[in-house]
Amino acid sequence: MSDSKPIQVLFADDNESKVDGVTRLLGFENDIRVIGHARSQSELLEVCPELQPDVVLMDPGLPPSDGFEATRRLLAEDPLAQVVMLSLENDAEGVRNAMRAGAADWVSNYINGDKLAIAVRNAASKGERMQKVTGKLPPLEQVLPAQSGVEGKLIAVFTPRGGAGVTTLAVNMALALNTADSPAALVDADLQFGDVCAFLNLQPRLSVVDMTAQAEALDDELMRELLLSHESGLRVAAAPVAPELADDVTPAGLAAVLRALRRSFPYVVVDAGSYLNDIALTVLEEADLVVSIVLPEIPSIKNARLLLDLFYKLDLPREKVALVMNQMDKREAITVEKVSDNLKHPVIAEIPFDRVAVKDAINRGRPLICDEKTHPLIKPLLALADEVKEKLLAPEAEAA
Repeated sequence: MSDSKPIQVLFADDNESKVDGVTRLLGFENDIRVIGHARSQSELLEVCPELQPDVVLMDPGLPPSDGFEATRRLLAEDPLAQVVMLSLENDAEGVRNAMRAGAADWVSNYINGDKLAIAVRNAASKGERMQKVTGKLPPLEQVLPAQSGVEGKLIAVFTPRGGAGVTTLAVNMALALNTADSPAALVDADLQFGDVCAFLNLQPRLSVVDMTAQAEALDDELMRELLLSHESGLRVAAAPVAPELADDVTPAGLAAVLRALRRSFPYVVVDAGSYLNDIALTVLEEADLVVSIVLPEIPSIKNARLLLDLFYKLDLPREKVALVMNQMDKREAITVEKVSDNLKHPVIAEIPFDRVAVKDAINRGRPLICDEKTHPLIKPLLALADEVKEKLLAPEAEAA
C-alpha cells in the first residue's frame, strides 16, 4: 500500500470485547487504521460499499449463519475484497472452509499483534495488485463469445515425466491461442501442486474447487466470478489454494467444468500434469487433442511409448496424441526423426533448449510469449500453436 494512505480495516464480528482488543493491537501500527465495525452479515454487506475497506477482518462465527457464508456473499458483490479470518484456534476444517469461501488468509492466535499486522498487510497488498490487473481488462462479457451451440476445442498438455515443461508449454500455448476473435481458457488440473498461477503472476482466490462445486450451474455470468483474469485477457481456472483441497475435486465434477468451459471458449487448454490418476485420465478422455512432451532421452521416449500403449488399451485413438520434442539441442544424437521412427508416431513440433530464458520467465511470472517477441523460443512456440489449430480443424475439414 502507499505510504501516504494507511490500510483501511473493517471488522465483521459481533464480539465487542474481541473487536476492542484487536483494535488496540492494530493501533500500534502506523500504516493500519480501523474504519468501521459490522456486527452481522447484513450490516457488513450494507457498510462495505460505503466504507470500501482494503481488508475485512472476519469472525468465522459471524451471525446469522457464519463468516464463510458472509465471505461468499461479500465476494459475490465485490470480487476484489480481501477477507482475513480471525480465530484463536488453528482449526483445519475452518481453514478449508475459509479457503473455499475465498478468504485471503486465516489467522489463528490473533492476539499476536505482529502476526496479525503481517496478514493485514499481505491481504491489502494482494488486493492492490488485483486491482491494478483487473483495471486493465475488458469486462468478461466482452471477452466471452456468444454461445452458439458449437463446442470449443479441449487441448490437454500431459507427459508421464516430471520436469519436462508441461506447465511452460500449457501456459505459452494458451496465450498463443488466446485472441480477441477466439478467446482461450487455461485450466490447472495439477490439483495438488499446480503452478499455472505462479507462472502468470496471478494471486488465486477461487479455484477449480469452486467451479466443480457449482459445475451444473456454470454459465457466462458465474464464470465471471470464478475465473481469474490475466492481463492478456486469458481466463484461468486455478488449482486449489491448498493441496488437501484437491480431494474436493471429483473426476465427474471436473468433466462437467471442462464441458461448461467448452461451451463458452473456442479453446480450452488444460495443464494435466505428469501423474496418471483419475483426474488426469478424465482430462485425457475429454480432450480433443493431447499434447504430450518427449525429451531427447531414453527414459522419456520409453514413457511416451507407454502412453501410446495406454491409449490403445483404453480404446482411445492414438491419433489424438500430438508429440512435441522439448529441450532440444542440435548437438544431441537423439533427433526428432529418430524418435518419430522409434515410436511410429509423428512429432508435430520441437522446442529448443534454453534453461536460462525459461527459468527467468518463470521467476518473473512473465511467460516468454507475453513480452519477449524477439526471443528464439517464440517462433517455435507460435508454430506449435498453429500446428495444434491445424490438427484440431483437420477432422472438420475432412468431414466438410
